[in-house]
Amino acid sequence: NKHRSFDFASNIKTIEGKPFCIEKDRFGKDRCIRLLSWIEGRLWSYVNPIEKTLRKDLGSKTAIISDSLEKFKHPFSNRKIDWDISSSLWVEEHLKKFEVNKREILKNFIKDFKHNLPIYDSLKKSVIHNDINNNNIVVSNDRVNPKIASIIDFGDSIYSQKINDLAITCSYGI
Repeated sequence: NKHRSFDFASNIKTIEGKPFCIEKDRFGKDRCIRLLSWIEGRLWSYVNPIEKTLRKDLGSKTAIISDSLEKFKHPFSNRKIDWDISSSLWVEEHLKKFEVNKREILKNFIKDFKHNLPIYDSLKKSVIHNDINNNNIVVSNDRVNPKIASIIDFGDSIYSQKINDLAITCSYGI
């Protein structure tokens, strides 16, 4: 499906015309299988150098996705996953796994997050991609003037604060 200036993978139906099929794996567990169209390009993680214009394009494409998802509703998006920033305080249980210096840094972030939680909780929410990382950003093969070809893998999409997509994208975009 073409959306403005980039592609999204589209679902390819089975020979029965269904969007997916269920098959048993070697352990007898049901597995959902679906096939998506190919998006030509390379992953952000393989792009070097990453110029300012490409980062700007990433921001623009992320904004398009954010705007497109704003009114999207799906019951599966109202689920809890550990890597939703809004429910990230579970990490407190695992602080002892870090070296003392890193643990102190994490404790400060957690303290700040808790302090600002009322403000954060009031921020605008919608369905978000939630996983715009360097292996879900497809860049064109053009080495001179690369562009964002697509953002893939909507499997971690959830209903949460819209700002999270900006934070995730900036983290990987840098």
